[in-house]
Amino acid sequence: MFCVVCGKEKPMEELRGGVCAACYLEKNVLASVRENVDLEVCVHCHARKRGEVWVEGHGGMEPIVEDAVREAVQWAKVVERPRAQIEIVPEDERNFTVHVRATGVAEGVPFDSALRTRARVKNGTCLRCSRVQGGYYEAIVQIRRTKRAIGKEEMRALKSLASRFIERVVSEGDRNAFVLRDEEVDRGLDVYMGTTNSGRMLAKQIAQEFGGKTTEHAKTVGQKDGLDLVRMTFAVRLPEYQAGDVVVVKEEPAQITSVGAKTVQALDLRTGRLKHIDRDAVDKALVLRREDALDAVVVADLGAELQLLDPVTYATVNVIRPEGTDSVGETVKVLRHEGELLVLRPTR
Repeated sequence: MFCVVCGKEKPMEELRGGVCAACYLEKNVLASVRENVDLEVCVHCHARKRGEVWVEGHGGMEPIVEDAVREAVQWAKVVERPRAQIEIVPEDERNFTVHVRATGVAEGVPFDSALRTRARVKNGTCLRCSRVQGGYYEAIVQIRRTKRAIGKEEMRALKSLASRFIERVVSEGDRNAFVLRDEEVDRGLDVYMGTTNSGRMLAKQIAQEFGGKTTEHAKTVGQKDGLDLVRMTFAVRLPEYQAGDVVVVKEEPAQITSVGAKTVQALDLRTGRLKHIDRDAVDKALVLRREDALDAVVVADLGAELQLLDPVTYATVNVIRPEGTDSVGETVKVLRHEGELLVLRPTR
């Protein structure tokens, strides 16, 4: 058989529509890229605009340019296993010469094409950064603890949770979610959120991890294009008690180890056993706060019991060793309930 283009004799299996491999590659454009690839990049976060959507950047400008050029390479429908190797040569801060080696297989014919384009970067501001710069927010998450202020350690934990939460939400695709700011207020914390949905989700996560309950209400703050602009407030009410406190339920003191949505896990300070107590019962119980605990000197370690010097009466008393205290120091933390010393398990 002969190639209908060059006339060279070739085995029939090497012809594609009567054309040999060399002529096939000359005749068909299998990979191409336009002369200029224009891209808009946020000057604040290096996100790149793709159509009407902003996508996360990768730090430096060259990886962003590489992604944009790779997306701009056009492949013929018959191409299999397409691959683009890209080399970027900066001209200045916003212009780049880009060489592309495009390889693949088309109808059984391997090909290797050298392409060239110029990437031109335009500075812009993405929606998220525009909102942050303008102080925009759609929701406030208000966190309060019943009958007591939120402590410093717990405040740090709440702020850390909010930060981790936003990182996760953004990594899952909602880049318009952000924490505009957080403010420590009397007895609590206010977190200003970029989107209503992220605010609602954060409130639920805080309630789940810290054992609180949530409510929400909307407030109209203006109008745009004839539509009401609504700002949501998500109130998280944490219970009076928290991990480390002691609650007295039916005259049985127990130290809280974790707070769940329906039950509280606690260590019975008389038996040393862990148990679960219904939240309704704990809500009505007497709460002894861990921060009110005193240091009691350990006189002797008796195994199942500890002999302590009462920090108030200075009398020597024997108390049950709480679970999780295989070793003790010179002192232990104690709370007093109706004259009885309750030894607290160390916090981790």
